Formats: sequence, C-alpha cells, structure tokens
Amino acid sequence: MTQMSDLARAPRGGAMRNRAGSLARAGLARRVHRYAAQMMLVAGFFGIGVAACALPPSLTVGAEDAAVNSAPAITSVRVDGSELPFNGYVTFAVSSRPTMNVSLVDTDVNDTLVVRAFVDYDATNELAARSECPAAPSAVNPTAARNTNCDLRSICVPTDATSVPPYAPPGSLVGFHDLTVVVFDRQPLPVGSPAFQAMPAGGLSTTVYFHLFCQASP
Repeated sequence: MTQMSDLARAPRGGAMRNRAGSLARAGLARRVHRYAAQMMLVAGFFGIGVAACALPPSLTVGAEDAAVNSAPAITSVRVDGSELPFNGYVTFAVSSRPTMNVSLVDTDVNDTLVVRAFVDYDATNELAARSECPAAPSAVNPTAARNTNCDLRSICVPTDATSVPPYAPPGSLVGFHDLTVVVFDRQPLPVGSPAFQAMPAGGLSTTVYFHLFCQASP
C-alpha cells in the first residue's frame, strides 16, 4: 500500500525536469523510430525491386525447345540372322551377298537415322562407306526402337581378301580389317571433316566395331 501511495504522489521539481527530458527524448526516439521505419519500408521496396531483377529467368521451355537432342544407339547387329558380338570377329566371303540387320534406339522419335558401314576407316584413311541404309520413323506411331537392313555385298572386295585363317590366335589381328558401323541422327554432309562422317550442327552418332576377315573366293 505504501508503494501505491508513492506512485500517486506528485513528483518533485527535479523529477519533473527529468520526466520532461525523458518525454522529449522519448518523442525524439519515436520520431527517429518512425523515420527509421519509413526508411526500412523504402529500402524494402527497393530491395524487392532489386531482388526481382536478380531472379533467374523462367525455366519454362518453349514448345520449340522442349525436345532434348540425344544420341542414337546401336543395340544389336545381325548378319543373315546371326548376332555379332561387339568388338568381335566376323567373316565374309568376297563373293557373298550378306544382309546386315541393325537394331537401333533413339529417343528423338522423329529423327531419320542413317547407318553406314566402313572398312578400315581411320583418321589417316577416311574412306567412303561400303554400305548405307536409312531408318526412318514410322509415319503413324513413331517409337524409339528402329530396325534397318543393309546390303553388304560390297563389304569385302577382292583386294580385301587374304589367305590368313579367319580366326587368328587370341590378340592377333593379322589379316583382319576394321569394320565400323556408325548410326547418325542426321544425314551426313557430302563435304566436311571427317570425310563421310561429318554432320550438320546438332548431329550425333554412335559407333560399334568388329574385326572383319574377307575370305578369298574358292
């Protein structure tokens, strides 16, 4: 009760002066606080503007850019019904007319694929393909899986023939040629580097290899 009586008691002069000073300082503090708050609002406004400018562009892709270009793949190579192991050995007689069936996959379902077979093609020997066969998409329901047949009658010419046995000892490639099968997702350019394998911008390809023995005709 004594404390409540003290609170109700009128302050002395010094206390009034201190209270007035305190009120003045409190008023100034309130004005500073209001000014600071206003400045924070302004800064916040401009901060939002700056942040908006710094946001990354929309990641939404337009319809024309929606497809992601992917490389085609060769899943199997068969000759006259027999599947060839990749990097394995294959024998053709010079006088034979084998047919190569190539199974392909390309998630760009509307691409027309082109398969080419090369013999002894390398950076110092950019020789023309011995065979070429297209794999166009289905006009009705295009799918990622494709098949195409290639005529290999020119895969072994008389100058390729040797008398070395068709299967040399393991690790020996004497008498063997390099058979390179390449699938392109664009028609290769008629002129460009590497020759016969150069592609338009955005074109992709995949290659598989075999060891080829060209058997001389009996």
